[in-house]
Amino acid sequence: MKLCYKSVVVKSLIGEAATTLIISFLTRPDMQELYMGEFIAWATLRLSSKLTEDFGVRIGAFRTLAALFKHAKREEILQYGKRVLQNVTISSFHTEDTVTRKLGTKLIQRIGQIFLKTRVSSIPS
Repeated sequence: MKLCYKSVVVKSLIGEAATTLIISFLTRPDMQELYMGEFIAWATLRLSSKLTEDFGVRIGAFRTLAALFKHAKREEILQYGKRVLQNVTISSFHTEDTVTRKLGTKLIQRIGQIFLKTRVSSIPS
């Protein structure tokens, strides 16, 4: 996972591949207990980083959290939703560049989806 942390901040295909690798690890039941909380704590700290050299870190954190909230099961990720949402809103992503605004909006939408009630689709008769 430490190698993934270093790779996710790279602004190229390596960063996108690291995001996919992290998501495939964290959505496995045996890895969630070990790494999910640690990763979300790491990523939420990086969301509020304003330093220019940390731009890749912020983008990687936004991208990976958005993918995590997309692929993880609702029950597994629900406990982290409130904390991540607070850090995203504090990060003032909406005043940043286009990429950060896009990823921040995507992340907020996906967090919002986990807070909605589940609905069973009915089959028309």
